[in-house]
Amino acid sequence: MCGILGIVGRGFEQNNNWIKSNISKISHRGPDDKGIWNSNDQLVCFGHTRLSIIDLSSKNHQPFVDEERKVSLIFNGEIYNYLDLRAQLENLGYRFKTNGDTEVLLKSYIHWKEDCFKKIEGMFSFSICDEKRKKVFLVRDQYGQKPLYYKYFNQTLKFGSELQLFLNDADSKLNINNLNKYLYFGFVKHNSLIDNVNQLPPGHFLEFNYIKNTTQIYAYWKTPQRIEKPQLDSVEILELLKNSLKKQIRSDVSTGFLLSGGVDSSLLVALASEVSQKKIYTFNVSSNEDASKIESKNAMLVSNMYNTKHINLTIDKFDITSFFEILEKFDEPIIDSSVIPTFSIYNKIKGKCKVVIGGDGGDEIFGGYKHFQNFLIYDFLNSFSKSTIKLIGKFFNKDFFFHRKGSMYLDLIKSNERIIDIPNYFNNQERLKLFKDKELFYENNIEKNINEDIVIEGMRNSFENYLPEDILFKIDRCSMLNSIEARTPYLDKKLVDYIFKNSIGKDHVSFLNRRKVQKKISKPYLPNKILNQKKRGFSFNLNDQLKDRKWKNEIYYILTSKDCLFSKNYIDHLFKMHTIGHNVSEKIFGLLFFEIWKKKYKI
Repeated sequence: MCGILGIVGRGFEQNNNWIKSNISKISHRGPDDKGIWNSNDQLVCFGHTRLSIIDLSSKNHQPFVDEERKVSLIFNGEIYNYLDLRAQLENLGYRFKTNGDTEVLLKSYIHWKEDCFKKIEGMFSFSICDEKRKKVFLVRDQYGQKPLYYKYFNQTLKFGSELQLFLNDADSKLNINNLNKYLYFGFVKHNSLIDNVNQLPPGHFLEFNYIKNTTQIYAYWKTPQRIEKPQLDSVEILELLKNSLKKQIRSDVSTGFLLSGGVDSSLLVALASEVSQKKIYTFNVSSNEDASKIESKNAMLVSNMYNTKHINLTIDKFDITSFFEILEKFDEPIIDSSVIPTFSIYNKIKGKCKVVIGGDGGDEIFGGYKHFQNFLIYDFLNSFSKSTIKLIGKFFNKDFFFHRKGSMYLDLIKSNERIIDIPNYFNNQERLKLFKDKELFYENNIEKNINEDIVIEGMRNSFENYLPEDILFKIDRCSMLNSIEARTPYLDKKLVDYIFKNSIGKDHVSFLNRRKVQKKISKPYLPNKILNQKKRGFSFNLNDQLKDRKWKNEIYYILTSKDCLFSKNYIDHLFKMHTIGHNVSEKIFGLLFFEIWKKKYKI
């Protein structure tokens, strides 16, 4: 795992100055080594910081260059099928000087050119400079596990692993339209809060001809559509997951598993005991909360079943100073308070393990979220008139039907429409009241999707949006800020492709049950206590912290300061709602995170 940055199109001195002045900003992503490379025509400059995981020798120093063929590479991530690709290339006559995946990736491009992007499996963002073709390529993995930002301006392309690389540019300015999207969804999809700085979408590559000054973006992978006669085979799923684990536990450094005690992480530990030849290390992080104590007991149960070397880590109670210190470490905000405990977990593991395997992605591919069940209720209610639905709503609490993350509310249901993306946080009416300057308001339109299978539609939507923009962003930043590589076996290309091609909603969710297919494959490995436990969210309870006068006053002071973009009247409204018992903590957290970020980077 590494950090990458590059610039194309300026002169030698300007390119080098930009790389040298910025490479230290991403040193946490690769503290083991760093390197800078310039093309022969001095139009391209690459920078790289290395976290050594596979083949720790200096032969894998990056930028990695093939002098004869004039091809250079900077690479962040892991190619899990690199041994298969290496065998294919050796059969074609290629010879290798190293044992890692970097050289395999470079020679895959040399042989197959852009077609190689479809062949590689893993988590990655990388750039290739082909001096003979006068082209630079930016490539991002299928699911968005590794970030890649870029800026094309005045015939110059700049790119890198983190947004902070662009925040000191003289023309850095807040993108107001994207700010509205952030407040609406909790993140900015395939974009950023800064003008002219974008994220390369997952499963895409950018081609830049630096002589002609032309850029093109192409999709090399999309979430598969369902085949005509779908049929999930639990045996096939189990084998695919085992194969994914075999590839992802490959490492030349210490490796451990995050073991929360939930189904996703527990199943991985159980399967790892079959496929791994090494002693399995597991980590559980607990606090004094009752839910955390239950999870720790479940984690210990699984650890004892599979004889892991178990390490229980305790997260201390946060004071407001440490809370602010964590938020200031991030170069981009999201509205998800679980970044606080997630960062703390990796911080506790730092120094004990360099690679950590977790269960992220399991909810998306196995229908684990509660709102997937709510989709069925929504689909049922959608056959009734709006007046009938409102009548039903008078007799039942709305939350009985619709969980917040399901993004559906009874008063927004319209006949003949199935709404998947609607406001989670600040809707159009709320944002109009939120801004001091009403000219900052942009209306966000609800995305409406119609599909015969609303559960699969919801899973696909979560997989393509919430997963990369929230979950994987959070995992990447929290792990890399602590110089740890986080791996996710559920996000295996063959496994994901198989599930989306062969799934129908009832395979995953019924009115009374979730994770149906996952529970089926887990039953031989896990006790009912684990399989049937209630899913517990992983979040920071800001709602409780706000009951403390010091927390409340300091946060209120930031959100009502003179240079804050938000209306004091609306902030007062939010705090009043909190006082009378409404849980508005995520809304307050999202505003606070943005303001801390804006002040730190002087946006």
